[in-house]
Amino acid sequence: MGLGSVYPALRQLERQGLVRSWQVPASGAGRPRRYYELTRKGIAAAAAEREALAGLLESDASGTAAPTPEAIRAMRRRLRECARVSAFVSELRRRTLEAGARRQ
Repeated sequence: MGLGSVYPALRQLERQGLVRSWQVPASGAGRPRRYYELTRKGIAAAAAEREALAGLLESDASGTAAPTPEAIRAMRRRLRECARVSAFVSELRRRTLEAGARRQ
């Protein structure tokens, strides 16, 4: 995920009704800040994803049915996307820390 992909992804989630945002005017000479939060629909979607992951990780010994091949493929896609997002956040944090160190 590139540096320019977070806000387009957030806008897409907002169009889907999964998050809402609001803008707070800048205090001083800075830029206004935009804040995001999950909507009820977003919370439900996150819970469904969490349950799907938990279901994939449970063993057959617990009495649950084994996931279907399609469910496994879908979970793998979700996990790959989570890995991309995690790598992006890690890289963004590294760059932010480096930029802060250069300013000092």
